[in-house]
Amino acid sequence: MVERIRSEAAVIGSIILEPECIDLVRKYVHDSSYFNDNRFAAAFKVICDLHDKGKEIDLTTIHDNLPDNAKKNIAGFLKDVSDSVISTANVETYAKLVREGYARRRIASLKKRIDPFDLKKYPTTIDVTNEIDKEIHEVEKIVQASEDLTTSELVQEAMQDIEKKVNKEHSSNIIPTGYIDLDRVILGLEESEHIVLAARPAMGKTTFALNLALRVAKTGKRVIFFSLEMSRKRLMQRLLCIEGKVNSHSIKTGEFSEEEYLRVTRAASSLAQLKFAVYDDLFNLPEMRAKLAQHEAKDNIGLFAIDYLQLIKDNRKKNMSRQQELGDYAYEIARMAKIYKTTAITLSQLNREVEQRQNKRPVLSDLYESGAIEASADKVLMLYRDEVYNGDSTDKGIAEIGIAKNRDGETGIARLAFLGENFRFENLARDGWS
Repeated sequence: MVERIRSEAAVIGSIILEPECIDLVRKYVHDSSYFNDNRFAAAFKVICDLHDKGKEIDLTTIHDNLPDNAKKNIAGFLKDVSDSVISTANVETYAKLVREGYARRRIASLKKRIDPFDLKKYPTTIDVTNEIDKEIHEVEKIVQASEDLTTSELVQEAMQDIEKKVNKEHSSNIIPTGYIDLDRVILGLEESEHIVLAARPAMGKTTFALNLALRVAKTGKRVIFFSLEMSRKRLMQRLLCIEGKVNSHSIKTGEFSEEEYLRVTRAASSLAQLKFAVYDDLFNLPEMRAKLAQHEAKDNIGLFAIDYLQLIKDNRKKNMSRQQELGDYAYEIARMAKIYKTTAITLSQLNREVEQRQNKRPVLSDLYESGAIEASADKVLMLYRDEVYNGDSTDKGIAEIGIAKNRDGETGIARLAFLGENFRFENLARDGWS
């Protein structure tokens, strides 16, 4: 603690000695609350005010702008501090130590600010852990705050991304889906983005989400699948069908050919090696957020999926309108994606009005209580299979993925092959994925 108090003195003394270093200090020390010593905090507040107004910063101007009740105690003290600093060469190191001390005090104050026995504020233990987790992430943002970049550095960073695309290199924060027609439009699954996957019942949205999740897991990324509708046993059976290219009837009945049984055992062995977790007993976002925090402590999360939005429950929102409630859930899911720097896929139902139209291909306005859900999404994908409505459809075995919203990108339609007997979505031209 002594070292950090000395660092606070060194920061203030350095600014008095050389006011130009204030910009460097403020990269790390954002306001007066970062100081543990109230005298330094008061001086720093005045220094920032003077700097923002373009006024001179020295002992006299600081003294003149201090509150009257502080002048007597601080003025002489600051003179001693400024006299003790002979160089500003290490001011950046001192500023980082001040920030470090502030972050540690924030963590230490958790036990004072969060009472785990306050049942009114925290009805469940999960609510307590989520509050602590939220505070910890706030502290992480403080100590990991990115530094300001010059225009030259920003241009260089942008050009590096462009060069990667020219050379057909994939960005480390984008995971291609492997679906050629889909990647052509959305480029892939991007870090920190929220994707809403919407469809009417029986279109295959759970199956498509599983296919996407499995493809991400096969790149070595950690995947979390929250199922609010289907049991994890059934989901794992579907994953075995997808991975083993096995007929779902065989999985249900246990009636396999010798070749099928070999494929399913190989699929089981392959799936067992993946970092793919499925939960069917978590029905509210605080519980899901706590589970994500547990997994992130082990490894970065590549993707998490929630099946589906309208089944999320939270008694704390019972006084909200349904539209506001779902909007809040969608917003919070988008926030979770950013906190954990992962891709979030939220499945959503569409309004029944779709059934009344002659053309049943969905549009954005068909989203259930659409406005806030659409606003929270970076991408909105809409799944449609014509054969569900038209028995004599010429598009049997074909699924359309309508990209109805694509922030900073194009919209359009991707067409995939749908193999319902083994729950697989594939490129129309066989992709050889196995």
